[in-house]
Amino acid sequence: MPASGEPGSEGKSLVSGECLFRGVGFGLVRAPVLPSCRAGDARTHPGHDPDEAADPAGSLRALAADPLVREAVSVAGSALSEVVRRVLDGAPDVGPVRLRRSVEALAAARLRMSTRPTSCGLMAGVAPVRCATDGTAAKVHWGGAHRRAVRPDREWLATVVADWERRPGVLRHLRVVVNALCTDRGGRLVLPYAPQPAPADGPEGAIADDAGDRRTVREVSVRNTVVVQAVRELAHRPLRGAELARALRQRFPGATEETVYATLGELVAKDILLTEARPPLEAADPLRHVLRACAGVPDAHLPELAELRTIEGELSSYAATEVGGGSAALERVHGRMRRLYDRPSPLRVDLVLDVEVRLPGAVAEEAARAAELSWRLGPRRSEPRRLREYREAFVERYGTDRVVPVLEALDPDVGLGAPAGYRRPGTPGRAGRTRPTRSGTGPWPSWPNRRCWTAVPRWC
Repeated sequence: MPASGEPGSEGKSLVSGECLFRGVGFGLVRAPVLPSCRAGDARTHPGHDPDEAADPAGSLRALAADPLVREAVSVAGSALSEVVRRVLDGAPDVGPVRLRRSVEALAAARLRMSTRPTSCGLMAGVAPVRCATDGTAAKVHWGGAHRRAVRPDREWLATVVADWERRPGVLRHLRVVVNALCTDRGGRLVLPYAPQPAPADGPEGAIADDAGDRRTVREVSVRNTVVVQAVRELAHRPLRGAELARALRQRFPGATEETVYATLGELVAKDILLTEARPPLEAADPLRHVLRACAGVPDAHLPELAELRTIEGELSSYAATEVGGGSAALERVHGRMRRLYDRPSPLRVDLVLDVEVRLPGAVAEEAARAAELSWRLGPRRSEPRRLREYREAFVERYGTDRVVPVLEALDPDVGLGAPAGYRRPGTPGRAGRTRPTRSGTGPWPSWPNRRCWTAVPRWC
């Protein structure tokens, strides 16, 4: 149950009788999609039964008889879904070892769908919880009209957009702006934190986020030529790519249109110049954002946009189908998305449970009192040592009366860098006076031996 506390109110409740925390009137319930009584359908080690060991394909077909299970496995995007599909289609070329492993994996998935509340595709979902303000009794209603929340994988969409936005015919129709994180350093324009895709096995400095995407964050720099300075001056506020290219050609008459767009494309590829086609993290519908941003691009320059619109329609159709009955629609949209850009799991699916939970207000009050009791009984902890050392180093360098730009403080060359142990940025921080080894002390080291020094073509 969410609760909020008042900083600096230590001890107030002992005098006034008021609780330090208060319930906010709502919460979130997580639950597996199948009832717990269905857990017995999935045996932990199904291959140990003599009959099942003799016919693992039959065991797999029995476990996959429920269409909801089949769709949940397909949404997970694992190799298991391919084995299930082939066995149900009667393919004879699935080996016995792979069959037995698939039976155990499918049994584990069935068990998870009945016992584990952690949200994962269609295996478990969430629903809101409301706390009544009056004396209403508790109420729980479990329906069967669950809904999907469907969206493209962000890594998939970002890769598609990254390919499009560098094309001259597309770039001229998009609004662009210089990345505000760029700084000057020693005759170069530096972008300290530029995310870059990494292969599945992950190079040094790559980590996986909650969605399973792997990225590296590295420093990128270009020579701060008069051309780059002109781009920064002209694009400090959003403007069309065509307007920026026209202004650059007026300043540098010797530059051809092809060369100008090649340079702008390089700056876009390095994230120094940002386009409006990239959906922001807070976008509720990233796919819709991309379609709107690219709506003015002629089909001749971006023929794939029509395919992306078709994908949007198929995603809506899939989301509208009954949960458990969308395997065919899922396979169609998966195939279409992979033709545009091949990625193992191009789709993200969450489950909204058809569940209504209402709790008496007294439950929220009791939860607030329990939170206060836990807080008071818990050990008193000071700030982490690395932050204490970072504060001391900051005060030693800058004092207490100076306003310090954040980008300067986090820059490892002109400032302190990040505190030790931080991942974004991964610099261990000069407060600890340590430097990373070749393997790095954090997932994303940004010391000079890890920088990407690149140059923009010079045409002035």
